[in-house]
Amino acid sequence: PHYIIVDFAEPASVERIMQEAAGIDGIERVEAWGVADARRVYDDGRVSGSFTLFGVPESTEIAAFANRAGRWLSSQRESGFLPRDSAYTAELYMNYETEKLAGRPEVESALALKINSVQEVDARLVGISLRPFEANAYMSYAAFEQATGLHDQAGRLVVYMEGDDTARQEAVSAQLVARYEAAGMPVLRTETAGGQRDGYRKQFDTLVVLLMSLAGLTAVVGGLGLANTMALNVLERAREIGVLRSMGAGRPLLRRLVLAEGLAVALISWVLAVLLALPLTLALDRVMGNSLLGNPLSFAFSVPAALGWLALIVVIGLVACWLPAEGAARMTIREALAYE
Repeated sequence: PHYIIVDFAEPASVERIMQEAAGIDGIERVEAWGVADARRVYDDGRVSGSFTLFGVPESTEIAAFANRAGRWLSSQRESGFLPRDSAYTAELYMNYETEKLAGRPEVESALALKINSVQEVDARLVGISLRPFEANAYMSYAAFEQATGLHDQAGRLVVYMEGDDTARQEAVSAQLVARYEAAGMPVLRTETAGGQRDGYRKQFDTLVVLLMSLAGLTAVVGGLGLANTMALNVLERAREIGVLRSMGAGRPLLRRLVLAEGLAVALISWVLAVLLALPLTLALDRVMGNSLLGNPLSFAFSVPAALGWLALIVVIGLVACWLPAEGAARMTIREALAYE
């Protein structure tokens, strides 16, 4: 979905929030979310690190992330909140970061939560998502109201937009901020779907640039090694070159001979690199996926990338072998035969 998120500095009336958002072009609908601070309370009285608890309406389309385990929240009619001494508890859905903070509980386990450092309520964990970066958890808005005592109060506005125009989203976001500030409802921060995607893309682009830089340095070092190897090869085969020259081999032939040998070495290295890249990429997908998303990344072999690396290897091989090839071509018969 294409959306804008507006977080308020303090809870505000849901009715006032909806009124100020009305009448802006491009808005399809709006949702008011409850926001609170929460911590897990362990059986021995210890508490976990802090995470953000959201009370979300049934209509939300933004929070049903890719599940790592369990499921998303049931409807409010099925998952309403009941007091601590009741046989039933509110459903809770959390993301990967919150799972780590809460001691990695299993789905369907009962959790005691301390909300806003005051209320202590019970919840039942029904699902865990893959979404990382911020520690968030979710329950139905009806359950959130009874758990926090904040009735008809919201700390976040989610605005659904028509189309995927990032500039339009930013413009509507600025308009909303202006309206709420003028109405005496300070805005803590805003975020758009386009800006969020750009932020994630930049984070992964940074990782890609780092890996490509390391690959480039590896290619340069390999090229220098190949140039040194071919130069030694030319010196060690000086007598052979002298014999070839005495039999009528010209400079172009000797130059092509050295270039062909160096290119053959480069091509063999490319084949070995592709074969080694498959298991190493699988391992990297698992390590990076578990570190960033809590789940291994999907493996994909890029044929264009492999062909691009082949082209780079050919260029580096030819450049690295050019000076040794020139040295072989310029070697005279007398110099070649006199070499010890």
